Amino acid sequence: MPLIILVWGGFYFFYGPIINVDGGLGYDGHYYGHYANRFISMVFGDKIDSYRIQRIFPSFMVYLGMNILNIKNSFYNIIKFFQIYNLVLLQISALLWFAIAGHFKLKLKYVWLGFVFWFLNFGVAELSFYYPVLTDATALCLGFFLLYAHLKNKLLLKIVITFCGSFTWAGFLILGIILILFPVSFKPELSEYGTQKQSLKKRFFVFLLPLPFFIEGIYHFRRFLNNERIPYIETDLINQTLYISVFLNFLLMAYFFSFYLPENMSLKDYPSLIRKVFSSLNFKNILICIALFITVTGIQRYLGNEDLPTDNSFSKMFYLMSLYGATKPLVYVFLYINYFGPIFILFFLYMKKFTGVLYELGFGVYLFFIIPFLTIFATESRMNLYFLPFFLLPAILMLSKADITGKICLILTFIAFLFSKIYIPMFNMPDSVPNKLTFHNQILYINFFTISNRSYLFLLIVITVITLLLLYAFKKSGKSISENFSKPF
Repeated sequence: MPLIILVWGGFYFFYGPIINVDGGLGYDGHYYGHYANRFISMVFGDKIDSYRIQRIFPSFMVYLGMNILNIKNSFYNIIKFFQIYNLVLLQISALLWFAIAGHFKLKLKYVWLGFVFWFLNFGVAELSFYYPVLTDATALCLGFFLLYAHLKNKLLLKIVITFCGSFTWAGFLILGIILILFPVSFKPELSEYGTQKQSLKKRFFVFLLPLPFFIEGIYHFRRFLNNERIPYIETDLINQTLYISVFLNFLLMAYFFSFYLPENMSLKDYPSLIRKVFSSLNFKNILICIALFITVTGIQRYLGNEDLPTDNSFSKMFYLMSLYGATKPLVYVFLYINYFGPIFILFFLYMKKFTGVLYELGFGVYLFFIIPFLTIFATESRMNLYFLPFFLLPAILMLSKADITGKICLILTFIAFLFSKIYIPMFNMPDSVPNKLTFHNQILYINFFTISNRSYLFLLIVITVITLLLLYAFKKSGKSISENFSKPF
């Protein structure tokens, strides 16, 4: 597997195309390339805004490496060094995946399938080398490190990785702190609150939790249909389905909460659970988290120039989660599958089984999972790259419990390769740069710019057909995830 990464990355290094924007730096890469070029003067010269100060670690590593090796600090060399740096990180990620698979004593076919799921997709295999001047590969590698440290209960490693991740990817600090507070062995016994499934009448709160997103979406789409502009939404909308899409998002969120939250617990049980959880926390870990939070945020505030323009607030993220996923019906489902491959086919098909395995990884992983789930609705697939290892492991454990056949593994491998190399062309995007949307220049797709209506319909058909064929293959093999897996609650 490391050899596959080496050959794949080597091809890109010598023969592969590079994003044709800003001399190969790219859009966000423009900033990270300049940080790597003049790291000291920019970071300590009050020239980085308060958001991107959270993403300076990869640029620092490239700056440090090039200076140690005495490589000339040209932008061409920076781009090439980022490619080598990403290649090394992916090799390390492969070794960490071997260690994680060994921890669970997985069979070779599941080790292979896990590698296929996390590497063989557009977001990792292609983008890491085609658009190298990003923080994505670093975030993925640190995510693997954090998962490994969590499973092995290595506190010091979790602290170090959380600190580095806090300067690589927004949201990493929260994940790290939660996993420090709640080690892998921390698993509150939920069955003591009751053994019978509660009726929806007693669990009405599962419909209240997604209600704010539903109301926000309806409010702004009503204004849009009355010819008012919707800020930040820069993609084609299917006007006739806006209300339906908002309602579908509401239903999916409610469906998720209906089994993500223990089915045996009513609202009156949660105060008792919260008291039990907080009373069980390790005081030393609490102090560590407080010190880590103060240190990281203090450094970020000291180095980040808050006078520079940035717009990455919580309110904006809530707004995007409420609206972007409703621009087309269930568009985020197809975007995530197209971006990350079959791992998200399994996630959306077997969400209930997925969350059951998730709890086996400890209360911390289970508790934090609500954040990556909700950000899926913002449709920016790469936003959850740091959490991809935590999506990966439950999917592989789920397949392992179902004991799938070798033929299914081959089919999943083929699907992954298909999505890694054939990226749906984007058309009709509102942009003035010519040819930017041709193959290998579809960079708008990796951020909030979803897809045009024609591309969406094509993607819808392709992924639906592939999913149906996969389900048929499961049925034909006589293996069923639903029959061979039971939720631990």
